[in-house]
Amino acid sequence: MNIFFEKFAYSRWNARTRFMMLLLNAWGQIVGWRRRLLLDALFYPRRAKFDLGIYLSVFNSSKTKQFVLDSS
Repeated sequence: MNIFFEKFAYSRWNARTRFMMLLLNAWGQIVGWRRRLLLDALFYPRRAKFDLGIYLSVFNSSKTKQFVLDSS
């Protein structure tokens, strides 16, 4: 691979592009986790109940500032 192509290829991955890829990756993680909750609710109800308990406790803790990991 020649020098010009390497400079061109790496110059396109600037800080803004890397930051946007990081945000896209974080959004994919959130969407994937919510999709897994939905699929677990359909096929693995006991595991889905545990995951939903953790998900709701962390979501509610953002308002109350308390982390309570209770699946029941």
